[in-house]
Amino acid sequence: MKFLLIASILLFPGAARAQTPPCFNSTVSEASGMLLTVGTGWIFQVFPGDGMRTGTWLPLDRLSICPLGGAAYRITNTSRRGVAIKALRQF
Repeated sequence: MKFLLIASILLFPGAARAQTPPCFNSTVSEASGMLLTVGTGWIFQVFPGDGMRTGTWLPLDRLSICPLGGAAYRITNTSRRGVAIKALRQF
């Protein structure tokens, strides 16, 4: 019985981390206000209010893209002191 308790304690945190989708890195291909295209070819619809932030993003700025759930993502421009936006991926 002790073995099962110890095994569940050791395995549970690893299982929780395995279910969290990882972030990935990319670059800006095109930033036109409300639409953002990244180096992977993905297109994002920027949330209202965040479009002004992407207006100054330049091609080849480095991005960190993290899923929030569903088609929502948090995109952080690491070339611009960590300016972050939220956006929906367009399929």
